[in-house]
Amino acid sequence: MADVPTFAERGIAENGLNLVMGLYAPKGLPDGVHNILVDAVAKAAHDASFAAKVRAIGLLTSYEDSAAALKPLDTQYADVVELSPDLEN
Repeated sequence: MADVPTFAERGIAENGLNLVMGLYAPKGLPDGVHNILVDAVAKAAHDASFAAKVRAIGLLTSYEDSAAALKPLDTQYADVVELSPDLEN
């Protein structure tokens, strides 16, 4: 596919697209439920046994709050839309 530019040629960092897994919940979730879920996920993400099991299958763990986690997703979305503008609709 000689006429298809690489990510680098399009100005997208080589590691610009990553698999991101997280816990997602509907908008308007009651604060009490939201806080319980956030605390449980943070506890699991920081658990050494959990991290070891995740590493054993070739993945890495990191924990970020919602605001921090959304920043790279927004950037990745913008990169994907640039490559395929019809996704924006």
